[in-house]
Amino acid sequence: MKVKRKIGSGFVIIAAILLLSSLIAIYEFMTMRNNIAKMVVINVSSINISDSLQDICDEYAVGLLESINDEFKPSIPDVSQDTRFLDLLRRLQGIADNPRELEVADTVKAAFVAHFHLMSQAPHVWLEHYEERREWFFKSYYPSYLTLSKYIRKLSDTSQSLLRENSVNLSESFYRSIMPCIVAVCSGIVLIFLFNY
Repeated sequence: MKVKRKIGSGFVIIAAILLLSSLIAIYEFMTMRNNIAKMVVINVSSINISDSLQDICDEYAVGLLESINDEFKPSIPDVSQDTRFLDLLRRLQGIADNPRELEVADTVKAAFVAHFHLMSQAPHVWLEHYEERREWFFKSYYPSYLTLSKYIRKLSDTSQSLLRENSVNLSESFYRSIMPCIVAVCSGIVLIFLFNY
């Protein structure tokens, strides 16, 4: 009778340990999943911000290009009061936590400051004739635009690369964390079955 009680107590202890192990494994999985999911959301937000930054640059470029031929009342994009680009960039720097992404974001900011300085020359250049406007646009402005676009594209590529890495990590962490849970639960069920029968 004592032996049976000891065996029963042993089964109960083992079952409790397996149950505790499965709970810990589930908790670790949920924590890891939430952390990686948060990083994925950050990566997606960074990609969307990069697209918005490029849209703003394209808007400036198209506005200038369309007004080159306008001799009477050229409509020049007013960048002096437009803070959209820097606001978006600050937002990205506020949510990003990867050094690679932050480094590229700093490069984009530096390129935009130089580009913004060049844009501020447009009202003076637009007082000149068509030839001067066209020369300034294609020899000064457009190379600066291409440089800024290149860094924005690099920022987007970096965010997409991090998104792929985090998606793979999320998938791997799921299988890595769920297997101990399955083993523990199955072992517990087998022990309970053996104990009862």
